[in-house]
This record gives sequence, structure tokens and C-alpha cells, in this order.
Amino acid sequence: MDDTCTALPRDLVDPFHEHLNSINPHIQFTVERESRGHLPFLDVLLSKEEDGTISTEVYQKPTHMDQYLAFDSHHPTAHKRAVVRTLMSRAETLSSSGVSRVQDEKRTPKECTVFPGMSVRSRAYIGQTGRSLDHHIAEHWWAFGNGDVAASALAEHVFTAGH
Repeated sequence: MDDTCTALPRDLVDPFHEHLNSINPHIQFTVERESRGHLPFLDVLLSKEEDGTISTEVYQKPTHMDQYLAFDSHHPTAHKRAVVRTLMSRAETLSSSGVSRVQDEKRTPKECTVFPGMSVRSRAYIGQTGRSLDHHIAEHWWAFGNGDVAASALAEHVFTAGH
């Protein structure tokens, strides 16, 4: 057993913790307690709302560095796209409200460039247009391949910067 999340009345937390740790001296558990109505658990921040419900959003430890694959790395392009898709899926899956999902999409990651000039932050725009990330990327590739700099800011950047 690795990580578990259990809700108990406050007065039962310590006795339950002691009981678990008494079962096998080689297996010891730790306890994380809520602070100001918030409890981080794995990649999720659990928050107790005023009405007693629990809301969730993406949680990053204070030591998180926001380092992902750099565009100029030698990884396949498919892997670079997968980083963005995974982070966006994480924000959509772990956030219980639309507001926190948009906030997570805007801050996760701060710099994760998949193509020159296109960061994951543009995903918030993609979500508003209703087009998928793959569709949006295909439009950029089409504009780049046809030299149509008016159709794509990315294609214009590539041609202007000489990438």
C-alpha cells in the first residue's frame, strides 16, 4: 500500500494512525492533516467548500520546477505533443470546476513549447474554439507547408525567424 486518502472524525485520526503503525513495525504510515480547509493528496488539492462539498484542482508541490520536454530536444514530435495532451487531460480530469480547469490550463505548464512560438497556454484558446489540439496543430503545419504566413502566426514566426 502506498498512498491512501481517508476521511475520519478528528478525534479518531490519532488512534487509527497508531493502530495502523502497530500492525507491522516495518510498515509505518504518516498522516497529512487539512490546513485551512485544504489537503494536498498526490496531484490533487482537496478543498472543503462552505456547503460541505469537496472540490478538487491540480496540485503542484512547492518544489515543482515546470520542466518538460524542450522543443529543441531530440525527442520525437509525437512525444512532445503527448506532454501537452497529458497535462491538459490532467487539468480537465483533476479539476472539479470549470473555473479551476481554465486556471490550471493557463498555469500548467508555464513553458512547455511543442512547436516554436506555440506553448500549451494556447490550449485555453483551443478550448474556446472547440477545435482539438491536433486539428489546431494540423492547421499550423498546413500553413507552414504552403507558405501561408497570413493563416498562421506560427508559420509567420518560423519564416520570419528562419527556423
